[in-house]
Parts: sequence; structure tokens; C-alpha cells
Amino acid sequence: MKSLLPAANCVAVGAVWETETPVVGLLLNGRPERTGADVTLGLFLSQQPMRLDLRGANWRTAARRALDAENALLPHRRFPHSELRRLLGRNPFEVTFNYVHFHPRDELLAVGPARPAAARRAARPGHRRGGRRAPALVVTRPG
Repeated sequence: MKSLLPAANCVAVGAVWETETPVVGLLLNGRPERTGADVTLGLFLSQQPMRLDLRGANWRTAARRALDAENALLPHRRFPHSELRRLLGRNPFEVTFNYVHFHPRDELLAVGPARPAAARRAARPGHRRGGRRAPALVVTRPG
């Protein structure tokens, strides 16, 4: 599902722009992978350009290509978007895709303010809800 949603976004963008190789922004998490990073304050999100080749693709192939494209971007997930814009002289995409999964928030809302111990357990790093599907948020930006 996580790869099918950006693929569907690219299909829609490609249809609007009449291209089989649309470029969209993909919002990536650039939080450092080291001990204590989960409690480090800061915004660790980066918008990176993702080009998806949709030629001859069915939904399964498009999702696989979206996963491959995302994986190819991972080494660059900490590259500043402002620097990318400076190098290109423009914004590299007009549509940004963000896969949002707020399972810790859902847990906190479910336990409410009267049960602080349960809320702390729900908010701890690594806490997961099994079987939940995350919504997608597509943000459009003016050209």
C-alpha cells in the first residue's frame, strides 16, 4: 500500500501533465539512525524529486517502480531542499507526496487524558499498531 499510493499519485500527475514520466516531490524522513535520535528535537523531513516511469506499467509494476524510486532516494534524504532549488534555479516539482502514519497519535487519543501511564506506553518509540493502514496526504504547491 505504501508504494501503491505514490504510484497512484504519479499516475494522476502524469495524466494532468500528459507525461509517462512525472516528477513529484517525495517527503522523506531524514532523522539520524543513532541512539537518542528518537528524542532529538528538530524537523527531519526533506522533499526530494522522484521521477516515476509509468510506460507499460500496470498497478503492480507501478508500485514496484515507486518502491525502487523511493529506495534510490534514501541516500539523499538529508540533502536540503533549499539547496536543490538553488542548484536548479527553480522548484523541481509542483506536487509533493507524503505518506502519513500517525499511529502514536491514535493511541494517545484512544486512551485520553485520564490514563497517563497508558498514554506513555502508547507514545514510546517503536510502539506499533498492527494492521493499521495510513492515510496519504498529497500537497500541491503553486508553480
